[in-house]
Amino acid sequence: MPKKPIKKILAWSYSRYSTYVTCALMAKFKFIDRLKEPASPPLLRGSEIHKKAEDYSLGRIKKLPKELELFEEEFKDLQKRRKTLRVEVQLAVDRDWEPCDWFAKSAWLRGVLDAMYVDNDILVIVDHKTGKIRAEQMEQLELYAILGFIFGPEHIKKVRCEFWYLDQGEIKDKSFTRAQALKLRAKWERKTKKMLADTAFHPKPNDKCKWCWFGQSGKKKGGPGLCKY
Repeated sequence: MPKKPIKKILAWSYSRYSTYVTCALMAKFKFIDRLKEPASPPLLRGSEIHKKAEDYSLGRIKKLPKELELFEEEFKDLQKRRKTLRVEVQLAVDRDWEPCDWFAKSAWLRGVLDAMYVDNDILVIVDHKTGKIRAEQMEQLELYAILGFIFGPEHIKKVRCEFWYLDQGEIKDKSFTRAQALKLRAKWERKTKKMLADTAFHPKPNDKCKWCWFGQSGKKKGGPGLCKY
């Protein structure tokens, strides 16, 4: 009797890691079974605002969109930095933290940077956030710093990572040295070890189950009802 191949999560991103920490079974449905769930209104709104931020930063649209008005000064500054400004930057590395193509089979970690530019010897990475400020998101800045030193110019001495909370009018930021970023690689290898080795993907009942498309709550709205919670 032939055996079915054991499936694992082979490549990750902060979003995938965050989903797995919330519920391993949900991560399986999304990233291994590739089951599609309808985009929620907040997700659709976030995507729309991100596109507007990209277009305004690059000068494709002249008038500042209303959703970006709390950051008028900051977005105008981005426009002035077009010589080094890059937006919606897709970056990928393999298990040895070496750069690779986004679609390469060897891609192990992927990250998308909303905006990045060089300011003298500092690489600045900006991530646009919509919705509430969440303290647990701050660890995502560590991955941006790691990728920044891997893909940024050799002369940079620091990477400054910033969350722009567009709905709140607040910036949360943190700076990293090259030595700090190198140490963080080992930290994230440890943090993702369980996820990348998992083959069981047990459900993790939590307060987010009431919104899960794959569970009983989602079944009432046409979801698959694959999880009993």
